[in-house]
Amino acid sequence: MILVIAEQRDGKLNRATWETVAAAQQLAGGMPIKVAVFGNGSAAVAQEVAPAAVAEIVVVEDPALETYTPDAYAAAARALIESASPTFVLLPHTYQTRDFAPLLAAS
Repeated sequence: MILVIAEQRDGKLNRATWETVAAAQQLAGGMPIKVAVFGNGSAAVAQEVAPAAVAEIVVVEDPALETYTPDAYAAAARALIESASPTFVLLPHTYQTRDFAPLLAAS
C-alpha cells in the first residue's frame, strides 16, 4: 500500500497533493493507494480528493492539527504510518512538508 499525505491549508487542498497522487498512481503497480488529510474539520477537503480513484481516503482530525505545527503533523503522520504500515509514503514537495518531514524521518 502507498500512503500519500495530502497538504491542506485553511480548508483548501494544496495542488501539489495532486502531483503526489499522480506519482503514487505511477508507482503503484497494482498496490492500493491511501490518501491521508490532516487537520481539524478537514472532511470537506477529503472530498476534493475523492475523484482521484484511490482505494481509501483517511481524515486525521485532531484539535492539535487545526493550526499547522511541525511537531503535531510529524506526530500524526508517525502514528498513521505505524498503524497502516505502508510500503511507500509520499509527501507533496512543499515548504510545509519540508518543515515536518525531517522530524518524521528522525522518529
